[in-house]
Amino acid sequence: MKRLTIILTIILYSVSMIIAQDLESIYQNAIEGNYDYAINEYSVHYLNTSNIDALVGRAQVYAWKGDFQHSLDDYSEAIEKDPENLQARIGLGYLYAWNEMPYSAIETFETLLKIDPKNKEVLKGIAYVHLWAGNFSEARNYFATLRQIDQSDLDSWVGLGETYLQSGDVHQGRVIMSHVLSFDPNHENALNQLHNAIYQPAMFDFSIWSGVSEAGSENGSAG
Repeated sequence: MKRLTIILTIILYSVSMIIAQDLESIYQNAIEGNYDYAINEYSVHYLNTSNIDALVGRAQVYAWKGDFQHSLDDYSEAIEKDPENLQARIGLGYLYAWNEMPYSAIETFETLLKIDPKNKEVLKGIAYVHLWAGNFSEARNYFATLRQIDQSDLDSWVGLGETYLQSGDVHQGRVIMSHVLSFDPNHENALNQLHNAIYQPAMFDFSIWSGVSEAGSENGSAG
């Protein structure tokens, strides 16, 4: 009996590894811009295995492709079938954000923070939504929480710097980007932000989402 249990465990582990490798291969194709191919492969995989990860993966590719409704449908189906699926809920939050629906995005991320208050991916998501909406004080608070959780996370420092740049405090933004580059001289985002702060400071004096000034208002949302 013990030998049979070991054999079954090995088989299940091998199958799970094959599935994981298959999904990773599809994901790599999506990153390379082969969206239609990835969507088709995720569809076949989901049809054959009913693996929720394939459904979430397809939703993500639809979002990258700019197909809001199909992405929303897939995320919603994934959450309905697996309410505890964190990646589906995070993906849904970002989908709302990408489609200029800050209220829905923030609501989604706030719900997740009640479940896992220290989840870095969720904190980063809600911080950037506030940043993009022009809610700079709220964004700084969330980026500060991220830095408390992980001082080595330079991306949270870059996000903090962006809140100053976007709010018009270019000097403080440059100071923070320089701080990031003192640890990682090749940090691409920090380099780009610092370059723009030096040569195009006027570009930062506005909200990324024109016409959206508060989290509770959603103008020009897709879908």
